[in-house]
Amino acid sequence: MFKILIPILAFIVATTANADVTSQALNKVSEKISSTIGNLIPGEGLTEASVEIRENEKPDFNILAVRDIDLKEGSNFFSQFSLHNSEILNDERITGNIGFGYRTLNDSKTLMYGVNAFHDRDFTNGHERGSFGIELRGEVLDFNLNKYFKMSNQKLIDGTKEQVLGGTEYNLTSQVPYTPWAKFNFQGYNHDNELMNDQKGKIFSLEMAVNPSFQINLSEDQSSNAGVEDVRTAELTFIYPPRDNKPTMQDGLSSGEMFTSGNVEGKLKEKVRRNNNLVVEIQGAVIFTKK
Repeated sequence: MFKILIPILAFIVATTANADVTSQALNKVSEKISSTIGNLIPGEGLTEASVEIRENEKPDFNILAVRDIDLKEGSNFFSQFSLHNSEILNDERITGNIGFGYRTLNDSKTLMYGVNAFHDRDFTNGHERGSFGIELRGEVLDFNLNKYFKMSNQKLIDGTKEQVLGGTEYNLTSQVPYTPWAKFNFQGYNHDNELMNDQKGKIFSLEMAVNPSFQINLSEDQSSNAGVEDVRTAELTFIYPPRDNKPTMQDGLSSGEMFTSGNVEGKLKEKVRRNNNLVVEIQGAVIFTKK
């Protein structure tokens, strides 16, 4: 993981230490990339393209879009879809996700409530999964819960039996104190293994907004099952349109306020936090398509 972290951290330091030169160049590059990505998918809304990097593995690529269907004062009915590649047992796979959600605000716009439903499909081998989710987001703390359920039967892939799994996950997300450009996310998950014990674990993530168009996420997946190694990931994400109304690293490394406050109206248009990767049981061994 250090091979990934060292250049990323060096890049962050260089960006903040040379704000007049490095930051301007980075802004131009990231804005150009994000605007190109935004033009790939028509319609108004959030578009993200990301690269996930792990040690000794090929990078995975992902494109995600959120589009408003019926945006009103204090509520939003929206769609979200994504497409990404992954590798499992040296087999390259393409997975797609599509979902719909509804969100609404309280009268003071300090809380947002939401529900959503998704369908996930492995286009390469035909695995399918569905999910239902709920969201509760505030000024400082966000919570969401996703329940996944399998929608396809066991399949024989190149002589190996595979079964997509269901499960449950929850996320707690908050700003890092005195650091408005960084968020910390804790995820707890449980995958319903049919042949062995359920796989449980937790994921710790740090999400850093470098500038309005570019974000770096670092995470560690810690499984509670014996014999399953921890997985560390670095993700580089380009965002369109730029988030000009949100703090970034270029605004300063620290703030005098412990937490930023304000209404949560902007969260009506954000993406749903969920695992877009399918979880597959292969002859009794549980592995993630993203690993």
